[in-house]
Amino acid sequence: MPIKVSIVTTGTDFPRNSRAQWEGDIGFDYSNVSKVITVANTETSCEQAIYFADEDALTAHRTANLEKIVGLNNRRSSNSMVTVIEEEVVETIP
Repeated sequence: MPIKVSIVTTGTDFPRNSRAQWEGDIGFDYSNVSKVITVANTETSCEQAIYFADEDALTAHRTANLEKIVGLNNRRSSNSMVTVIEEEVVETIP
């Protein structure tokens, strides 16, 4: 079954722009991601839905990006960003 990972980031001026730049800077590997949807993007928060085909794809994504995820989390923290991540199994990928 597909898995949806929701990431909500709050705290600074347009956090989605910062995250996108940082992810590009560190060379995030998106080869296991099926789809990314920006649900909301405001001056002080953003929400993204990242879809994976199954648990194996999510695990492969996390394994491939482990060091990069730690670096990204450190950047968020040092820029006073708060991130909430939730996972859920979904019927389909939109």
